Amino acid sequence: MKSQKGITLTSLIIYVLVVIVVTGILATIMAGFQSNIKEINGKAAKEAEFDKFNVYFIKEVKILGNKVNTISEAKNEISFESGNKYTFNEADNSIYLNDNIKISENIQRCTFSNNLVDGKDVVTVVIKVIDGEERTIEYVLNGTTNNLAYDDESNYVHQSSNKGPWSENLKEGTVTNGKVTLNVGDYVDYTPKPEKTIYEKEKLGEKYTGYSNAYNNTDFETDPYIKWRVLRVDENGFLTLISTEPTTKVVLYLGSARVYNNGVYLLNDICEKLYSNTELGIKARSLTIEDVEAGFNDDGKKARNDYINSESNTAYGETKTYTTNLQYPVIYDNEKGSGVGTTTVKEKGIGISEPYYTESTLNISDKQTDTASSNLTCTQTYYEMHPVFESDYYENYTFYEMIHWRYGVEGSLTWLASRCVDCGSNLASFCLFFVGSQPGEIGGGAFMESAGSPGTGSGLFRPVVTLGSNIDVEACSGDNSVDNPHKLIR
Repeated sequence: MKSQKGITLTSLIIYVLVVIVVTGILATIMAGFQSNIKEINGKAAKEAEFDKFNVYFIKEVKILGNKVNTISEAKNEISFESGNKYTFNEADNSIYLNDNIKISENIQRCTFSNNLVDGKDVVTVVIKVIDGEERTIEYVLNGTTNNLAYDDESNYVHQSSNKGPWSENLKEGTVTNGKVTLNVGDYVDYTPKPEKTIYEKEKLGEKYTGYSNAYNNTDFETDPYIKWRVLRVDENGFLTLISTEPTTKVVLYLGSARVYNNGVYLLNDICEKLYSNTELGIKARSLTIEDVEAGFNDDGKKARNDYINSESNTAYGETKTYTTNLQYPVIYDNEKGSGVGTTTVKEKGIGISEPYYTESTLNISDKQTDTASSNLTCTQTYYEMHPVFESDYYENYTFYEMIHWRYGVEGSLTWLASRCVDCGSNLASFCLFFVGSQPGEIGGGAFMESAGSPGTGSGLFRPVVTLGSNIDVEACSGDNSVDNPHKLIR
């Protein structure tokens, strides 16, 4: 007869202990799961409050031609020309549309600001959900400059440029990205692609340049003999190269208010078409007054800031209001520092080196000027430089030498893609900056006066290129020279 064994006390104790341990483990897992679910739900709720605001605000900035009307001093309220107003109410931590529609709640902070960024009218919103992370979003208003709608909704959120790896020491005359150190003025083996491009003479006619077709009567071509040198590191940390000389083979004739309206675009467009490298994604542009000023030392900055129009005694950066002679180029009313029909000036607007038009909206119509109804207020942005000693105003002599290249053609000058205004006693002159043919000379050519008189001028243009983050530089072996340049690599 087989023996039958019962459950012993020891095995029962072990069984109970195992059940307790397993139950404890399951309880811990469930507690963690529930905690994670709560955290996920909490994050989702926070995201939902931002998403609700974002839906309304994207819809707002997409309204064609919409502009900011006012922003409160506390920056917690913004109104638009559409008639809509968005207000952050700190008392109940909510954002309201037109005071009566609550679109988001549990908001700890929300501020609004409005600036021109990369030529776009941008509303910056800083928003923080309670116990959430603070966000900064830059919304692009639709078509306030060119009246064009964007195809992709992502274009309504501005993407700031990444910072480049380069830094500079102009006193020492060096630039570095941490891997290689170059000297200001070093030669770099940059070649435009395609290597030969034509800028058709039809786009240099009177309706574009304001000058008779009889002068700008030839196509502009890429100059294959131009070499490239290190100029500077721009404000975003990218390396900028400058052509060894202006385009001495062609002279650009300019005239009338069309130059003030279209000149910045035109100079950039010519340089882009002739000297870009499409294979490397490098876009050429024209030299600007900011490029020149980047090399100023303290004496140079002081000479600019101390400039005074001797006729009206208006200092650089000051404003002057005219009650007669009230004509202006049509673009001027969109510029920072302009005041049309008022005694005050705009704090926001396009900068002096920003184009207002694109290729599709370039002003070739007959309406190039307008007249203020009462006052015309202008900011003195024009200045001249004629240093006693050539490089007195620059940190680095090589930088000075590249900017003020001796053209060898008496009276020639190089146009800069930068506008400026000179405030005389009785009228304002609307100008384009230039680098003159004399050592260290900077000035401006007047193409329209507020009394209506047009002006003309002729000069060269100077392309520059900025290397993107996808481009690196390999230092040459031996001494750098025009025949032994540094190499560009991807």
